[in-house]
Amino acid sequence: MGVSTELSSDGSVPFAERLEAAREELRRHIDELGLGRLADQLVGLAKLSIRIRTEPPSEEELETGCSKMGGTPDLPEGMAWPECNGVPMGLLAQLRMSDVAPYDPEGQLPKEGLLYFFYEAKELRWGFDPKDAGNWKVVFSEDGTLRRATPPSGLPRESQFRACRVSFCNELTLPGWDCDEIVSLEL
Repeated sequence: MGVSTELSSDGSVPFAERLEAAREELRRHIDELGLGRLADQLVGLAKLSIRIRTEPPSEEELETGCSKMGGTPDLPEGMAWPECNGVPMGLLAQLRMSDVAPYDPEGQLPKEGLLYFFYEAKELRWGFDPKDAGNWKVVFSEDGTLRRATPPSGLPRESQFRACRVSFCNELTLPGWDCDEIVSLEL
């Protein structure tokens, strides 16, 4: 389905009311698509998610330790740049968990620390084969002593992603069309 509905960011309205308003908006979208007969089931499948938005500044404009997509990671002292088979991996994202925490009302994520996502982009492994397991790394660090790392000389051009500032918001998201629950609705 791929349908999502953003929650209002108006902090003066209680979260529960904003969530209910987003559910009603999703119900309206479902009705507009001619699927009103399935609205209850579809709204029931919607999950609260965190959307990441990007805005492209220059890397120099980004403070050390901020949340960002791409660019050069801000690594804790002593942490080596991740590699795959001896080849440096590209930074997909660096998320400062204190930036994400306000959008995690269920408290499922750490409140502090940094979460890094690295990928080996030269081979473009998708992860469908268990042999692909080393082509990405997710690293969590609670170490607050950070330094903007120097990209290693062997970092492939394909793994050098442009830095983007990020912001977060909540939204209700329906599962994809191939999810068992959606398939069972026989759309």
